[in-house]
Amino acid sequence: MNKTAIGCIGLFAWSLWGVLAVSCEQRDTLDGADLSVLNKPEQGIRKYKPIAYSAETESIKSSNPIFSKVLGVISDPIFGRVKASFSAQLTLPKPDLEFGENPVLDSVVFNAPLIAGGKADEKNPYRNDFNIIPQPDGGFKSFTIKAYEITDSMKTVAEVTYSNHRYDLSDSPIGQAKYTPTQDSIEIAEGGAKKKIEPAIRISLADNSDAVHKAYLEHFQRTFLNADPIHFVSRAIFRSYFKGIYLTTEDADGSLVSFNGNAAELVFYFHDKDAASRVFRFPVGPSASQVGIYENNIRPGSELAKRIKTPDEQRGEPVCYIAGLGGPKAVVRLFSDAAFKALKGEKWVVNGARLIVRAARTKTTPLPPVLALFNHRTGDPIPFGVALLNPADNTYTFRIATYVNQLLYEGKPDDLLDLVAAELIQTPSGGVISQNTPLQAELDGNSGEQPIVFEISYTAIVR
Repeated sequence: MNKTAIGCIGLFAWSLWGVLAVSCEQRDTLDGADLSVLNKPEQGIRKYKPIAYSAETESIKSSNPIFSKVLGVISDPIFGRVKASFSAQLTLPKPDLEFGENPVLDSVVFNAPLIAGGKADEKNPYRNDFNIIPQPDGGFKSFTIKAYEITDSMKTVAEVTYSNHRYDLSDSPIGQAKYTPTQDSIEIAEGGAKKKIEPAIRISLADNSDAVHKAYLEHFQRTFLNADPIHFVSRAIFRSYFKGIYLTTEDADGSLVSFNGNAAELVFYFHDKDAASRVFRFPVGPSASQVGIYENNIRPGSELAKRIKTPDEQRGEPVCYIAGLGGPKAVVRLFSDAAFKALKGEKWVVNGARLIVRAARTKTTPLPPVLALFNHRTGDPIPFGVALLNPADNTYTFRIATYVNQLLYEGKPDDLLDLVAAELIQTPSGGVISQNTPLQAELDGNSGEQPIVFEISYTAIVR
């Protein structure tokens, strides 16, 4: 667990090096056997009752190109309507791009591989167990994807963008298609041959299938194939000309699907004056700005709406609601001021610290595989503040001794912690937390079958 969490620490690692070194050394030596200057080392566990309640999530950062993106909509009886849209620049496939003589567009396809996960088998080499939210019957519901052209310049990847940022768009769609999610591989035909590709959002935004799609095809013909070649000289010039594409849905219900924004592309199928079939791909790619845009419409008067609007911040709430995509989060306070003062006065070495939370009830949709803790004030992840779901009892256990030792070292009460639905993305340097998961959960708060609990294991030293 710690190996995957190391990447989440970021800059904390350097600032906490001294604390880590001291606390690790103490835990290694305080075994109660050969302490010459101490006597009667006593070990024990102290349990605390944290305060936990639900709150709205401020706009989450969603521009990092390594984060998965989400598209679609669902209506949940508890969490309300959740809608996810996607904005992205396109990348010119090569400098001085030319479409040839008298090119005629046949179709424009949006293709974005889903995020692979789970166990593959011979029949289905690709699995996506946690990247599509199913309906209660286990099936995936179709929804219509509409594409718009972005008409103002997108920020660069280096700039901070947020989930509530909206760009100016074309007045009407430039493409649309109905999409039915699937975890199965897809068979496509290109160049006269058939091949299987990984599960993807693969839809024809424009083609000759009907009058509406033919009008979209004519728009792309004018905007790309018949446009002045000066627009396709370089990447910067192209992005100044075609600023980006925005994908969304207007349906009331459907599915939420996670996909790889880096690997998304707009594919142009056309033929030239000799009737030769040609394909040009305009990828999104890691250099492009790509932004997830999330809307959470909680039903007015619902239990969730009441809990978020007027939480009991002093005693906590019986149930805490968390959901990704900018949905509700849980706010946790480990100690009261008095409890922290008492802990600070103890002659203890903290050997371990565990925060245990439990999903309050089994949902028909999957629970988040990962929960993460962030500093409520700064938004930074806390050291090792990641917990995987234990499916045996639907619990998440955070092992945060490093964080507690940091608090004791600094001598001040802990900040509030944000508890959010998250996912771990594996990178060569370690795990990276993304809050762009579409999954949701109800957690036992300060009551219920298994209330949230925080416990410290310690060695008390008596001289």
